[in-house]
Parts: sequence; structure tokens; C-alpha cells
Amino acid sequence: MRGLIIFLATGGYTGYFPFAPGTVGSLVGVGIYVFLWFLLGEVPPRRIFPVSVYLLSLLALFFLTSWLAAEAERIFEQKDCRKIVIDEIVGYLVTMSFLPPRVEYVILGFICFRFFDILKPYPVGAFERKLGGGYAVVADDVMAGIYANIVLQVLLLFELF
Repeated sequence: MRGLIIFLATGGYTGYFPFAPGTVGSLVGVGIYVFLWFLLGEVPPRRIFPVSVYLLSLLALFFLTSWLAAEAERIFEQKDCRKIVIDEIVGYLVTMSFLPPRVEYVILGFICFRFFDILKPYPVGAFERKLGGGYAVVADDVMAGIYANIVLQVLLLFELF
């Protein structure tokens, strides 16, 4: 079980990348999104899953990744260890919620997500400081994903991109 937790929490060991492991982990999120896009035709597949199922899936993923992050912190014996990048993967998937599957949004989503994840504007950083364990590891990335998604939704609404 320990090996599986490390594999998942480190995004298939990409968390061991010597520099910018969070950025590399976010690229795994891009890969997962693009894989789902090609597999299902769109993400989320509106023809198959209603919005409520997609949101429930993201919520379940939040709890699963929070547990994995907490277990990985215990294994690595380090709070919010840089090797744990599953939070970046989930943050990117939140970023891409309810957007058209277009290359421009995939790229902009990555840039916006990394911007908010690194900058940690209020309350992103507050989530990280106030929550404990795996929830602290994942919540700030989910909030960064929400901020990035809002920016992309505005661009889409006003047809700016």
C-alpha cells in the first residue's frame, strides 16, 4: 500500500523532479485532462454525465487526494512535502471544469493555475495555513484552480480568447 500511495501522491513519481515539481505535477494534470478529452470527446462529457455528477466526482477526488496527501506526509515525514504533487493535478482539473476542450484553454488553464498556485492570493494561502494534514495540502490548490477557472470563464463569456 505504501508504494501505491507514494506513486499516486507524487503523480507517478514526477514529484521527485529536481526543480519545480509542482509545475511538473501540473503537467501530469494536463496530460490526464487531455487523455480524458480524447477518450470521452469532451471533459466533462456533457452527453453522458450531468454537471452534478461531475461536481460530485471532483468532491470525491478532493477527499481521496486529501487522504493520499496526508498519508504521503506521514511516509515522507514532512509537512506539505514538495514531492506530493497530486494536489496540483486536482487543482488543474478544477481549473478546467466547464470549459470547452480547446488547446487554448488547456494552455491558458495551465498558466493561470500555476500563477494562482504560486501567488496564493487570499484566501488561497489562508486555507493552507488554517487547515491541517492532507486537506491543507489540497485545499489551496483547489482554490487556485477555482480562481483560474473564474478567469477562464470570464474570457470565455466575453469571447476574449
